[in-house]
Amino acid sequence: MDLSMRVYLTFHRAIGLGSLYYDAQRKRFLLRHSRSQVYCLLLDVAYLVVMPYVVSLLVDTFYRCEVLDMFAIVFNVTALAKMLAVVLLLLGAWFRRRPIQFIANGLQSLLERYWQRLDADCTQMSLLRRRCLWMMSLISARFVVLALQLFGQGSAIHCVARGVAEPSPFYVTSALFLLLMELMISCADFSIYMAAACSNTLLAMMRQEAQELVQDSQALRQKRFSYHVIWERQLLVAWCGLWQRCLRLSAIMEVIVQSFQWQLLIDLFNSYVSGIAIFFRLMVYASDGSAFKLSKFFVYVFLCISTFAEIMLRFFIFDINRRHWEYLEHHFVQFWLHLPEVDKSAPGTVLSRRLEFSVLMLGRNLQTQPQRIRRLQIAGLFDMSMETGFSMYSSMFMNVIILCQIALKKYIEDG
Repeated sequence: MDLSMRVYLTFHRAIGLGSLYYDAQRKRFLLRHSRSQVYCLLLDVAYLVVMPYVVSLLVDTFYRCEVLDMFAIVFNVTALAKMLAVVLLLLGAWFRRRPIQFIANGLQSLLERYWQRLDADCTQMSLLRRRCLWMMSLISARFVVLALQLFGQGSAIHCVARGVAEPSPFYVTSALFLLLMELMISCADFSIYMAAACSNTLLAMMRQEAQELVQDSQALRQKRFSYHVIWERQLLVAWCGLWQRCLRLSAIMEVIVQSFQWQLLIDLFNSYVSGIAIFFRLMVYASDGSAFKLSKFFVYVFLCISTFAEIMLRFFIFDINRRHWEYLEHHFVQFWLHLPEVDKSAPGTVLSRRLEFSVLMLGRNLQTQPQRIRRLQIAGLFDMSMETGFSMYSSMFMNVIILCQIALKKYIEDG
């Protein structure tokens, strides 16, 4: 794990994303001022200077074509959003260094605390690896879509209108530069997803610990013996440690959402527009019997499934996080209800009052209509839940149906 973490951070520094280092001896993430930081700074400045010229060149080349593919038209819509995402990413790599370090060290310390449980329970670690691998494979579909937009049959590189038949060296260089930008955005998205997946694994471990406390409280209620107060004191110490870890993980998740909410919003917009274009292109290509090829059809099907699955996986990982917090609240309620009746001077009274406060706090944060009591997660617009994901899906399908009706009407008028 230490080796993979060092390789991952080295790759991030190589493409200009931050200056975090992983100290294997101290098992902490550090911010060091070294030559690599100067390298990242110069590379990021070069990105910010060159990127507007690259995007304007590509968009201008696309607009000089009279007939473009659906993917190429979508590129003109998402080019500005991609540029804004890269600017936010580069600025955040320097102005959000401390929050990113806090997130990394916080998750690392909590994983160390539960490492023995994770080592004994291999299912949680294997589930974490599978989810990260799934997300990595789905993100790779972005590069296929971008390659089709820049070099595909309907792109500007194959346009024969107004003398843009041959690919210029500037166009090819700009396209490769844009692929590098997409790699940076994908690395940042994968890091956000991995942090959310790690928090879900930690919450699963906390649920097990809370369930053990419930079992201990049930046994304490059934057996009245002379060391009753000592057992209550031990339960109080164990629960206070668990509650402090819950508060720390909640603070980490809050920093993740606050630091990357605009990044998530722009990425969801790009995936939303790209998903509509891919699905519409799939339906148009399936209805075109003259130039139909099975291999190309399967490519469109793969891109469509990958784009839709990536969108849903983003909402799914945060929805799982919410469900874990709900299960944890349920265990706290059970722990509170199974506490034995004690005198006012007993440690159990202190435990009961603190449990009551934690249940009320979690219940407030897990309201079904959060806009009444707190700001919505993503820029105050929506929460990352499965309900929002399904609403986004329905909106995408409705837009595809509208595009199909417009295309059908145009086909009838031309025919």
